[in-house]
Amino acid sequence: MLTDHRRALRSSVGLLACLVFMLIAVGRHPEGEAPQTTLTFIGEFDGRVQRWADDVQVGPVTGLATFLSIVGGGLVTIPLRIALAGWLALRRRWVAFATFVLAWVASEALLTGLKLFFHRGRPPNPIVETVGY
Repeated sequence: MLTDHRRALRSSVGLLACLVFMLIAVGRHPEGEAPQTTLTFIGEFDGRVQRWADDVQVGPVTGLATFLSIVGGGLVTIPLRIALAGWLALRRRWVAFATFVLAWVASEALLTGLKLFFHRGRPPNPIVETVGY
């Protein structure tokens, strides 16, 4: 648990500054122009990584990526989040419960809003079928 509140505040401000920098660096561009970015080198790097991932697709690695995509998706994480919130409520850890639920709701709202604003297109030929941005 963080007991140094100044350190926690500095870390939070630093993470927020990194987020703002990345949002500006990626920028808002038409969906069809992905992976175009405001800072060109980021889009070029993104494209290189995507091409490399396409080139090295092998059965076990692709299977692992598919498995991780499923485990990290809402079908798995939402029930786990609900279970954790329920456990915190049953234990009457109200501050932890409120913090967890507030962070969950705020992050989902921010993520959804940013996706709708930026409309960043996905690379072609996905390994796992996805919907949305």
